Amino acid sequence: MECKECGKEVNRIVARGSCERCYRTYIEAKKSAICRSCSEYKPIKARGLCNKCYVRWQRYGDPIRTVRPVKGAKRCSYCCEKPVHAKNLCKSCYARYLQHGSPERVKVKRITECEYCGKVKLIRAHGFCGACYSRLLRYGTPEFRQRPTAIRECVVCGKTRKIASKNVCTICYGRYFKTGKLSTVSGKYTHVDPIALGLPKVTEKDVQKRRELRNKAERLSRKNNRKRFKSYELKKSFGITLEDYENLLKNQNGVCAICGNPETATTNGGELRKLSVDHDHETGEVRGLLCTNCNNGLGRFKDSPDLFQKALNYLT
Repeated sequence: MECKECGKEVNRIVARGSCERCYRTYIEAKKSAICRSCSEYKPIKARGLCNKCYVRWQRYGDPIRTVRPVKGAKRCSYCCEKPVHAKNLCKSCYARYLQHGSPERVKVKRITECEYCGKVKLIRAHGFCGACYSRLLRYGTPEFRQRPTAIRECVVCGKTRKIASKNVCTICYGRYFKTGKLSTVSGKYTHVDPIALGLPKVTEKDVQKRRELRNKAERLSRKNNRKRFKSYELKKSFGITLEDYENLLKNQNGVCAICGNPETATTNGGELRKLSVDHDHETGEVRGLLCTNCNNGLGRFKDSPDLFQKALNYLT
């Protein structure tokens, strides 16, 4: 079949002896007119306006306006404090409008004296604070109840201790989540199946994750409390306090007691090491502060004056 408009051979005639493409062009030309806002010859959307002018009229109420309003310039119509989020309301008022159908504050928090414990707290309901009201719901009374401590024989280690869960004491329970195994040393190393006791399954991946978290927490704690950890290590290893160490360092003018040079060795993090504490391994008495090289040298010679004399004779 031949189209009357374009004269091409087509498979289908839609209407007026025209193909689909020519008929669509005819319909669009029939709808087109001069927009009463921009005065351009365009297809009319509605109200005598083209598509762009009609969208602007719907959005701003004016088909000529092209500049969008500045965000935050308009204030909330209810509280008059915060910028508008939607429906001339700020975010808080709009959330209350969606939840309760009104931007008014429905629930007002009361901070006053609790009717039972007498403490000034945030009142939850019926004149009770959160803790008293929770006990009222759970036990029927706001009175404080001490949870009974279960002390029985542990099925793992066989000792009478405080029970954590499933007849397993707190020590064995903590060891299980730390290592992934319920084990005890009693004559011979034995293993107890935790699944048979009803404990949650702990995989090797969980154990590795907890180990990494513990190491990370320990490193962070050491970094934030260096003086406390340093004092603990000095007290544990040499029996001196951090003040004693600082007094020794001050008396030596911050240098090694043997070579008279400051410390040059660094840690794995690139920080300069502090002088090492040298002590007598037999009596435990602290002799002074040495640099890493001198301290290692004394250790290699096993603190023996005879070996030092032989080395001196060898060098001379």
